[in-house]
Amino acid sequence: MGGPATAEPEEAPNVVRALKYMYWIATLLGTDYVFTISSGPNYFTRIDTSDPFNMHNSMPTKVANTQFSNAWTVWASGQFIGSVLSRSLSASFGWRRALGLYVLCMFAGNLMYTLADPSVAGSLRLAIGGKLVDGLGCGATALGIGYIPTMSARPPVASLRMSTFRLFVSVGMVVATAVSIGLGHVRFSLGGVQFNPGNSPAAVQVLACLPTLAAARADVKAVDE
Repeated sequence: MGGPATAEPEEAPNVVRALKYMYWIATLLGTDYVFTISSGPNYFTRIDTSDPFNMHNSMPTKVANTQFSNAWTVWASGQFIGSVLSRSLSASFGWRRALGLYVLCMFAGNLMYTLADPSVAGSLRLAIGGKLVDGLGCGATALGIGYIPTMSARPPVASLRMSTFRLFVSVGMVVATAVSIGLGHVRFSLGGVQFNPGNSPAAVQVLACLPTLAAARADVKAVDE
């Protein structure tokens, strides 16, 4: 007969906080993936034609499809660069500050993408540049997967937490899919910006990044203290 079961040690508050933050960022990564895909044809057709895009009786132009493919390639390249840089950034600034920097890139990239709409800048370069910066932010995937094991005392716990991180990416994708269906009917103006099926998903991502940046600052401050 085996001895009495050993109680699992209670997690330190900073570890629990860090894990919750990691899982939330994983959700943001999932929403970013889907928003980029779902809004692309609408977005670039609007930039190509400078006309409102009606999902019921409009078709993406050939130029818009090409531009979307280019933006997708640039976005994926940004992810690659961000992933490669994750190790050096975390070594230089610490993983918490590095993760905050990735979220800042995601915020800035989606803001650039939102403002590239014809109602504001009407700039293809700004849109492509926004996807590059956003892609850099999505390099947070490598940082999250790399640092979760360092917060886990035993391999089975690390494995479970890494699986949970990936699960929250999927949760974000499911949520964004549902939200994108609703955003496909969004058309209104605010502060001179015309929100539409093309740029509204990026605007939602910008709003989601704001509390994340605030949480990152609070987490770094708590650790420093």
